[in-house]
Amino acid sequence: MKRMDKDGKFKVLAAYLFHLVRETKKDKLIFKELLRQINDNSKELVFIPVNNPNFHWSLLVYEIESKRFWHWDTLGGANWGYVEGLVRELLEHIHGKEVELEKYLVKKHDIQQGNGYDCGIAVIAITRRIMK
Repeated sequence: MKRMDKDGKFKVLAAYLFHLVRETKKDKLIFKELLRQINDNSKELVFIPVNNPNFHWSLLVYEIESKRFWHWDTLGGANWGYVEGLVRELLEHIHGKEVELEKYLVKKHDIQQGNGYDCGIAVIAITRRIMK
């Protein structure tokens, strides 16, 4: 398989990490690990696949330089409520203060899948497109 990240500018996190942190919010070590993975200054973008279990996949992309997230969701934002709280908490740690979520978490919900089962494939396709 051809490697998309020839320059080492990107990091793709394990698919389970966002869900694990979200479900174990009381475990500060796991939260700190996600924060450490995101704050990798040797990269430009960090891709975070998001799985709302037994429902839907979407994609968070974190841009290191601007300290902003983009959320791609092919079901018109169906996972928005699933990502919003944890992303707010991550941003507050990253910026060291309370932030206006609308400035640092950008909705990208305009790409639509044509059925109820291709969301995982859409996450892969969006990731590949951004990397190119």
